[in-house]
Amino acid sequence: MARKLTALAVLLLTLVSVSRAQAVRVVLYNNSGLDLTVYLHDGPDSKSIQILPGERSEVVLPETPWIDFGIVAHRYETMQLRATGFTCDNVVKIQAESDGRLYLVSCEANFPAVPLPKQPAGYPLAPVEKQDLT
Repeated sequence: MARKLTALAVLLLTLVSVSRAQAVRVVLYNNSGLDLTVYLHDGPDSKSIQILPGERSEVVLPETPWIDFGIVAHRYETMQLRATGFTCDNVVKIQAESDGRLYLVSCEANFPAVPLPKQPAGYPLAPVEKQDLT
């Protein structure tokens, strides 16, 4: 019984470390016209960065990041970002638009991508939750 519990504990620790190692690195371009606040960790003590309109930043997103678009916060699920054909050197290029969606941008494209490229099934990435910050 003790061996089974030890094996289960090792398996759980391995899964946790693998999921953290697979964090999603993105270059996020702000084409929303609003100041973006991107939270880099889950939880109340989360660190954040600001991305002004027309600027970009390379960030590592948690699995369920919050991004504030002005006075509305959006939560996303980023697990599916890893499974795209838009990965460039282990980085996914995305463009935030004023509709709150995150659009994939090809490796060769410059920001801002206009017109936006055709998106694969399941994209653009829409928020799974929104909160009014006023």
